Amino acid sequence: MATTVTVYKNTDTGAPELKNLTGLGLGNVLDKCLVTGYGTKVAAGWTKPFSGTDKAAFKQGGGNGMYLRTQEEISSGLTTRLTGYETMTDVDTGTGDFPASSYNQLGSVDGSGLARPWIVIADDRTVYYFADVANNLLYYPFMFGDIYSYTTSDSYRTALFGGMEDGGGGQDRLSFISNSLTTTTERHYMARSYTGVAGALLVGKHGDGIKVSGTSAPLGLLPYPNPSDSKIWLSPVYIHETAEPTVRGKMRGYWQWLHPTAGIADQDTWPGAGALAGKTFMAIRAPQSNSAGIFVIETSSTWDTN
Repeated sequence: MATTVTVYKNTDTGAPELKNLTGLGLGNVLDKCLVTGYGTKVAAGWTKPFSGTDKAAFKQGGGNGMYLRTQEEISSGLTTRLTGYETMTDVDTGTGDFPASSYNQLGSVDGSGLARPWIVIADDRTVYYFADVANNLLYYPFMFGDIYSYTTSDSYRTALFGGMEDGGGGQDRLSFISNSLTTTTERHYMARSYTGVAGALLVGKHGDGIKVSGTSAPLGLLPYPNPSDSKIWLSPVYIHETAEPTVRGKMRGYWQWLHPTAGIADQDTWPGAGALAGKTFMAIRAPQSNSAGIFVIETSSTWDTN
């Protein structure tokens, strides 16, 4: 089942600005990308059934049809509270919240009052958001929406991944990938387990473990490019539940970079080859403490879809 994937950037004609001002925060960017469109960019096919001052609920246009609630806090800088819901009846009321009775916090704009760069990549059921908070080519991200599930008829395959680490630290959570099937990844919540038992579930994610450089590392050890074939190597990013453990599925359109980052620049793009022929990819800088993380997003309309 193919869906249309669209890349939205602040540099597009007619794109909304991202500032720490009421009405110009993350919610406004998501509204223009997911719901209304702008310039020549068509919206991704979501709706916004509920809204209030500096808060909104965005509903998936496809997949499980769940909700992302955003609540922005205007202060010296802008942070946003993110919560997923299975159902909602108004902007403040819903059921099946993930994380339960809480939220993932995202640093989305600094306090400079200046417009900051952002990138959104989305289809009608999954959105990736990246904000260059301090205009230093280090993007703070989150993902909301469906994963590709290995469970037949998985009605709870919707996830909220990313945000700042517990305690408000500056590193992102989205780029961290584990080597262990018994380790969860901070700020990574599914609506429910694959079993369908009610209750939000903290899960983990892993990639091609033989090539990663540590138990929570976003990078790999292969030289860039891989010497034997002069190619970029990527790994799918798999989602695991730790209790049994079991591999639930994989992220849609999100890949693990298996090299150091020297030689790859922010927003570099390239076509896939071999098993990945027909796909296109973009590199986005991740705000690790060593400024060396990389997100890799599939920009073609080739995301695996249940």
